[in-house]
Amino acid sequence: IIRDLVQEERPDIYLSIHSGAYLLGTPFGYTSDRTPENEASMMEVLKPISEKYCEGECPYGNLARLIHYKNPGCDIDFVQEAVGTPYVFTWEIYVGGEFRDRYIEQARMQRGAAEGDDGLSLAATNRSRTRASKAQLRGGARVRSERPEDSLDVEGCMNQFNPRTEAETRSVTERWTNAYLELCEEVVAKSAAPQASPGSAAKDAWPSLAAFSQSDGA
Repeated sequence: IIRDLVQEERPDIYLSIHSGAYLLGTPFGYTSDRTPENEASMMEVLKPISEKYCEGECPYGNLARLIHYKNPGCDIDFVQEAVGTPYVFTWEIYVGGEFRDRYIEQARMQRGAAEGDDGLSLAATNRSRTRASKAQLRGGARVRSERPEDSLDVEGCMNQFNPRTEAETRSVTERWTNAYLELCEEVVAKSAAPQASPGSAAKDAWPSLAAFSQSDGA
């Protein structure tokens, strides 16, 4: 259903929402050796989202690199390659506190790499991230991804993937709803920037949001 809808609407933004981790991923999930042509633009819109909505504690960039294993069959890979949508993301918007430290550390190392690479673009920084973070974080992520589902502790699984209280659920929902809207505004601003007429730019840009809204609602 989603595949057919995306192929029909051909949106400018495609956002795949998950829980169980804390990151803002870009294509590709099946490899960390390739990046989309417009990765720099995607990184530019993700940076303020990370800084504002997770206080810089969620890393962003190539999905396979962030999760430290190849994840073939990702919806974002299909939408980017087959549909040609320019802004395609997987957002992991919640993980329990006891599982969050590895992502906070990864984000810290990403910021350190960006600050140390004078003049490098965010996309170049993402590609050149140190192997140290990969080695440090691979263990926990891979072990959890490869464990049989029937061996998972139910309580631990609930704590990893779900807010534990109504108040926390409301907080997560409100924060990331605002983040989705800001993402749309960031993309519209980038799309409008090259246009000669502000009025025509806004007219051309807003249909992208309509497609996004329909895809998200589905």
